[in-house]
Amino acid sequence: MADVAQPDDYAWKHSATIDSIGVGPCSSSESLPDELAMIAEKYMFSFGDHRSLQKEVIELKKKIKADLSKQMKIKQGYVQMQVKVDFLMK
Repeated sequence: MADVAQPDDYAWKHSATIDSIGVGPCSSSESLPDELAMIAEKYMFSFGDHRSLQKEVIELKKKIKADLSKQMKIKQGYVQMQVKVDFLMK
């Protein structure tokens, strides 16, 4: 299966450990970490008040997981169609 999706290079190049970026607990008076804001923007997710930041991060995680699952199903369907086309062309 040569047409399997590869990991996004952007995520690997910009990944960092929590210690290296200094992310700690976020109180309601602090702003969102830049990395979290960037991911939320990519998935068109907006945060409300920061009182329930953990719950909102969990919702963002669910949205990302659903989007990735949808993308993988689409790619899997494409690969299956290619296999059928290749079989019919023989």
